[in-house]
Amino acid sequence: MKTTLHTTQFRLALAAATLLLLTAVWLPAHADVPEAATHLAPLTADGCCTRPFWSEDSRQVLFIDKPDESAPAGIYGVDTASPLQPALVTPRIALYSPGMDYVIDLQPGATTLERVADGTRWTVPAQGASVTISPGETRIAWSRGSASTGGGTSRIWIADLDGGNETQLAVLNGASVSGWISDDALLISGRDTPSTLERVLYRLSVPDGTLTELARADNLRGQILSADGSWVAYYVAPNPDPTANGLWVARTDGTARFQVVPAMFGSYQWRDDQRLLLIPLQFAATNHELWELDAATQETRLLHGPDDPAFKVNDGDWAVSPDGRKLVFVSARDHNLWLLTLPQ
Repeated sequence: MKTTLHTTQFRLALAAATLLLLTAVWLPAHADVPEAATHLAPLTADGCCTRPFWSEDSRQVLFIDKPDESAPAGIYGVDTASPLQPALVTPRIALYSPGMDYVIDLQPGATTLERVADGTRWTVPAQGASVTISPGETRIAWSRGSASTGGGTSRIWIADLDGGNETQLAVLNGASVSGWISDDALLISGRDTPSTLERVLYRLSVPDGTLTELARADNLRGQILSADGSWVAYYVAPNPDPTANGLWVARTDGTARFQVVPAMFGSYQWRDDQRLLLIPLQFAATNHELWELDAATQETRLLHGPDDPAFKVNDGDWAVSPDGRKLVFVSARDHNLWLLTLPQ
């Protein structure tokens, strides 16, 4: 299933924002482009769920639920064109690939893929590690080693989707796979030495194993790729250099990188190939604001808020549709799912 900014990352962002308040000069958020028209409406009415995600066609919001004692637990969906009418999509709760084409089954020492369409299953050589499937669904990638603890040597591996042609591409301290930039490039991170807090973000070429450094900083975290993989957003905190703390955006070809103004720091997700959506973390705010940053021009515009009392996101729990036209969030007011339709 497709997920975005998890609770752990949100809490890290909260801690980082507290640090920024103490160490940085905060600038007022401003709109380079006037506020655009949006539409907000409820999708559910029973405070059902958390961690919503989207169907690949952007028509349904999906979530795990058990509506009542007589209903089965499973993945339910609510059509954005028919709100307040959720229905069971599948009783199988599992780790799905984006688009729910494959189930990734993890057991001690064994990683198995299952094609949902026909139930065909096969074991891949990841030995119990989770795999990331490439955009074209032709390859898988994974890390093996002690990346979870941050120390020791880890290896980045790839293989064909069927598990063939297993290849080791890189060896790094605490290496981990952040995602696929394209079918021929990975976004990975690692450390120069096991004991350092400095983390390095790399582009890793699949054809030849070449590493291109994109960024490095103490406590670099939260990296998320844009829809086409051309940009990556991440944040840094805490860092000995207070000017390094905050949200950053970099091109994944290594040609550009910039820091987002501190007032925009908060929860973030990509809308499309180059537009980043941001909900600034404002401790004293009654309602939330939704901003859009164009990574190519660095222009910002206010999309929604701050005067709408219905727009208050619970615990960073929101998700952008694959087509970039809609946003679903869990309301901090009534704990229902709400749909925000975005302007172009």
